[in-house]
Amino acid sequence: MGSVPAACSARRRDGYERRQPEQTLLYQVVAQHWPSFRARAEQAGGLPEFVVDEFEAYLRCGILEHGLAHLACRRCGSSMVVGFSCKRRGFCPSCLGRRMSDIAAHLVDEVLPEVPVRQSWQSRVRVHKQTQRTSDPRPPPRSTTSRRPGATGGARRSDTRSSALVATERM
Repeated sequence: MGSVPAACSARRRDGYERRQPEQTLLYQVVAQHWPSFRARAEQAGGLPEFVVDEFEAYLRCGILEHGLAHLACRRCGSSMVVGFSCKRRGFCPSCLGRRMSDIAAHLVDEVLPEVPVRQSWQSRVRVHKQTQRTSDPRPPPRSTTSRRPGATGGARRSDTRSSALVATERM
């Protein structure tokens, strides 16, 4: 006697449901305003081709009319459809999120050693402020910047101020 195959469930165990981008607010706004925005941009000299490609691909991403895969279980006969994705990096939140997740998994599984990691990235952002031209002969007040020589990149301290962006540290 052969063994009877286990019955499949119509629902996936991982809770996957088909993404429906046409129901998101972002998709609806872009779909509604993209044609008129592109026409106005063409009158003013046009958009770069990569921008047009990104938006056009986003509007097709996950939409069943633009391509799909129909998957069926041979045991129980349940089926599902999955719309093709654009696999772009610039604008599509679904594909960009998947890409970030894949890169993070690769870093954890393949690149970073299994030791405690302290993440600390710092970046300086130069913020220019308007200097007021007045008839006041006194010099402008000093801004609160680093006292390190050359911290303002050669600009006068009264013209710029620096801010630091620091990521969260984890041990």
